Amino acid sequence: KKREKGVEDVPEEERPEPSNAIKANFNKRYPASRLSEGPDWYERSGDEFVAYYRNNQKNDFEAVYSTETKTLIKTGKVLTEDRYKTAIKKYLNEKFKGEKYKIEKMVTYEFDSKYRGSDGKKPKGYTYVVVSQKLKGGAKKFTRMEFDNNNNFTGLLASPLDPRDIQ
Repeated sequence: KKREKGVEDVPEEERPEPSNAIKANFNKRYPASRLSEGPDWYERSGDEFVAYYRNNQKNDFEAVYSTETKTLIKTGKVLTEDRYKTAIKKYLNEKFKGEKYKIEKMVTYEFDSKYRGSDGKKPKGYTYVVVSQKLKGGAKKFTRMEFDNNNNFTGLLASPLDPRDIQ
C-alpha cells in the first residue's frame, strides 16, 4: 500500500495509565461482558483516574478512582436529553434568559457506598453540567456548573475535568 504524500504520522499522545489495582477494581465491578464500550481511562486532577464506559443498555458512565487508595470514589451517569433534570433546566432558562444556549452534557455523580469525605461522612451526590453558547465567528463558549443533590446551583468550574471532557 502506497503512502499518501504530505501526510505525517502523528504519534498518538501517551496518556497516563491507572495502576493495575485500579484496573482490577474496575474489572471486578464492571465485567467486560456488561460493557458495550470502554473502559477509556483518563487522568483527572492529578489524584484521580476516570474510566469512561458504556453499558450494554447503551448508557454512558464515568467511574472515578482515587490514585491514593486505588478505590472507587464516585460513579457518574451521563444523562440523555429526555432525562435532564427539570429543576436544572429551569435554572438555566432563567440564567440564560433571552440567550441561545445548549446543554452539551449533564452528568449525575453518586459517591460509592464505602467512600467518605474529609469529614468522615459519605458526600451527597451532585450534577455536573456543561452549557455551550455560539460566539460570533462560530466559536463556542462553555460554561461549566455544578448543582447539589437538590439541584441547587453550587458553583462554576473554570476548566474541563479531563482531556475527554468537552473542551
